[in-house]
Amino acid sequence: MRLTRPSAPLSTLLLLGLMAPSLSHAEGSGDLQTTQDLESRTTLYVDILDASVETITWTGASTITVTDPAGKSLGTFTSGRTITPTTAGAYKVTLSTDESAWDLTVNDAIDGGGRVWSYVWYVDTGSYGSSVALNTSVYIMVDGGSSSDTAVIELLLDGFSGYVYQVFANSYGVDDADGRSVINDGTRTLAVEYPIYLNPPSKATYTSLTPSVSAAGFASGALECDTVVSGSSSGEFSFTSTVDGVAHVICDLNNDGVFDFTTDDDLHLLDNISKGASTITWDGLDNTGANIPEGSYDCEVLVTVGEFHQVANDIETSYKGLRMFEVDAAGARTGLDMYWNDSEVQYKAAAMPNGDIGLETSGPNGVNSGSYTAAASPNSNARAWGQFADSGKGNNSLLDTYTFVESDTSATLTVTVVRSTTNSDGDCLTDAEESCEVGSDPTVDDTDGDGLDDCEEVNTTGSDALDPDTDGDGLGDGDEVGLGTDPLDGDTDGDGLGDGDEVDGGTDPLDVGHRRRRPRRRRRDGSRHGSPRHRQRRRRLGRR
Repeated sequence: MRLTRPSAPLSTLLLLGLMAPSLSHAEGSGDLQTTQDLESRTTLYVDILDASVETITWTGASTITVTDPAGKSLGTFTSGRTITPTTAGAYKVTLSTDESAWDLTVNDAIDGGGRVWSYVWYVDTGSYGSSVALNTSVYIMVDGGSSSDTAVIELLLDGFSGYVYQVFANSYGVDDADGRSVINDGTRTLAVEYPIYLNPPSKATYTSLTPSVSAAGFASGALECDTVVSGSSSGEFSFTSTVDGVAHVICDLNNDGVFDFTTDDDLHLLDNISKGASTITWDGLDNTGANIPEGSYDCEVLVTVGEFHQVANDIETSYKGLRMFEVDAAGARTGLDMYWNDSEVQYKAAAMPNGDIGLETSGPNGVNSGSYTAAASPNSNARAWGQFADSGKGNNSLLDTYTFVESDTSATLTVTVVRSTTNSDGDCLTDAEESCEVGSDPTVDDTDGDGLDDCEEVNTTGSDALDPDTDGDGLGDGDEVGLGTDPLDGDTDGDGLGDGDEVDGGTDPLDVGHRRRRPRRRRRDGSRHGSPRHRQRRRRLGRR
C-alpha cells in the first residue's frame, strides 16, 4: 500500500506503530508517480529501526543488490524476495535496470514514518509536457544546529518538469555561487548532502536549535584593519555562532539601507560553519566578480539553521510552482520563506502558461509558501518558471531555491574598500599599505611629524613612521638624517655616548673621540632602538 501524508499527528502514528508492529509499509512509484521512470543510477536506501522484527521486500523489474549499514553485501534479490536485516541502520539498494513501477516494503514496521530515501533521485519522464510533470512531495532531513538535531522540510512540487532530471539537496547550493542561480556550462559543480525521503522520515528528531551570532568583524593585512583592496587583497569576516549552520555575509553595496542577499546590487557570501568562532574570506569583489567602488559599506552576518537548497538542474518548468514547508513532530506544516537570485539567467526567462514571467529574485524578505492547504500561486506563494517546453531560464541552468528554519543576524559592521593605487597623502605608500601594514595615517604624509615622510621612513631610513625618535636617543629621526647619524642606532659611532648626549655636549656623534662608557638612553618600552615590531613591519612590506 501507499502511505499517504499523515492526517493524524506523526507522534500518534509512531505510537500506534510501536503498540502494534504489523504495518506493511510500501514506498515507491506510487509516491513518486508512475510517470516518473526511476533511472538505475539512483541509489536507494531503506531505514531499518528494529532488525529483530522488520524485513524488506522488493517489488519491481530489477534485480537489486542490497548492502548492510556496515558495507557488507547481503546478495542480489529478484522481485518478491524478502531481505532479512542483520542490524538497525540504512540498507543500500542498487538497481539493475530503470524502473517505472516499483516498491520497497518494510514488513512489520514498528512505525508509519518514511523509510525509503536517496541522496539523488534520477528521473526520466520522456517529455517536457505537463501531463508527465511531477506533482508530489518529497521530504528533506536537514541539520538542526547540532549532531543530535534534525529538522524536516517538505518540498511540495506542482508541475515540475524536466524530461530527464535529478532531485537532490544540500545546504549551500552550487559550489562557489553563494546562493545564485547560474548557467550550467559544464564547469559548475555541486554536492549532494541531504537524504530525500518519499515520506516524513522516522529517523528525524524534528527539532532545531535557535542560533545566536556575535562578535562580527572584518580584518585585513598584518594590522587587521577594516580595509580591503578590491580584487588585489583579501580579508576575513569573523564572527561567533552558538550552533552549526550556514553563514551569510551581506554587504549593502548600493547603500540603500537594505541587506539583500537576493540581488547582485549587494554582496552575498555563503559558507557552512561549525559552532564557535568562524571566518569567511573575501577578495573585495562583488558577486559578479567585478571591482567594488571605493567607499565604506555596512555589512552583517546572518547565521541559519536547517538551511536547504533545492537546485533545479536543467528543469525547464516549475508551474504552478514549488513550495517549502517545515514539518514538525506532530505532522503540522508551516510555510517557509523561499529565496533565490536568478540575475545571471533571467535573460532566458519565458512567459509561463498564465502569461507572467517568473520572478528574477525573491527579494530580501523572500516569498512565503503560505498555508499548506492553499493552492500554489505563481510568483505569489510559489517559485515558478517555464512553459513546459525545451526553453526558458531553466534550460541548461542550475536554478537555486533555498530556505531555512531558524536564523539570527549580527550587529552591523563597516568595511572600507580602496583601490590598489589609492594614495591620499601622496607619500608613495598606498592607503592600504599605510592602514593595514604600517599603521600610519593614509591622509598625512608624515604621521609622526619628525620631518621624514612615511614613505622615506619605511623605504629609505628604515625608521618607525609612528615614532619621531625610533632609537630613543633624544634626537628626532629627521634630525638624525640631517646630521648623518643612524636613526636606528642610539650611539652611531659606538663610543659609549648616545647621539643625543653627544649633540647636547658638543661632541661629534660620528667621531669616536670619547671612550667614557655611559649607558645608552633607552626607550620607554625598554628597547634600545629598531623595535622588533618595527623590523617585522619592514619585513612584511618586503623592505630591509
